[in-house]
Amino acid sequence: MRERNKTWLTLLFSAALLFGCDTQDVRDATPDLPSKSEIDDAKARVGYSADAMGRLHAALEMLGIIPVYTCGEPRAAFAGKLPASLKSGFAGATVSLDGTDPALDKFTLAFPPEGGKLRGHKVTGTVLVKAAGGEDHFSLELDATQAQFDGTAVQALGGYGTCGDSTTYWADSQGPLAGASGTYLLKARVGKKAGLPLIGSTTLLINAIGDYTRGGKQDALTLTSVDYEVGKILPRSGTIKIETSNGHTMTATFSDDTPLAGQVKVKVDSKSAVTIPLPGF
Repeated sequence: MRERNKTWLTLLFSAALLFGCDTQDVRDATPDLPSKSEIDDAKARVGYSADAMGRLHAALEMLGIIPVYTCGEPRAAFAGKLPASLKSGFAGATVSLDGTDPALDKFTLAFPPEGGKLRGHKVTGTVLVKAAGGEDHFSLELDATQAQFDGTAVQALGGYGTCGDSTTYWADSQGPLAGASGTYLLKARVGKKAGLPLIGSTTLLINAIGDYTRGGKQDALTLTSVDYEVGKILPRSGTIKIETSNGHTMTATFSDDTPLAGQVKVKVDSKSAVTIPLPGF
């Protein structure tokens, strides 16, 4: 028996030499998982960030319904086609035009109490659409600060500017955090050039910076290449980076590969990633 044990030890030692590992390597191979308190903290912080991201996404979903202005077209001609387009895209909404300002076409979309439909989502409240400029430079703004998207206040503006070398999309969202005492702010800028449809009929690609504040302490947020399939609640890829007020870094990575919908992989500092559920999803 002693000889047999000696043989196994020899084989194990030889394998360690062959693969260049030692006992310290074996210990290092054990995943350095975050503690339960760190995971609970990450769930809360990622949840606040995802909620803020969702409001920004809602404004961009609405913006994606509106036709893009063609440079050189008289603004009056474009504005004349908008009511029919808005009614078609925002099912159930009534559309009214305020054309008292010659420099601005302002449309109000009012939804009934039971709400209207937007690509399978329920929209209530009111949405304002403003168009200005034309021919050489055109800008459009969608104000959804008085609207609710699937029962959640949107608290966001979105828009685009076009004519020239590129079309630039943007969205800003700010307001109180859902389910917590605090506020958030997110600003997204998405460039669109010919042949590079970063925002279009099927895909929304969001890059944004911002922060949220709780108890007087502020966490910085960075959204990188958050890729939504239009009509979906959660992105299929992209990351949220959270730099916390107490010196930690959390990175939430979205993927179609997560086992269940509503889950995200989160890495706390340099520790191994864990899969957590997103509150409210």
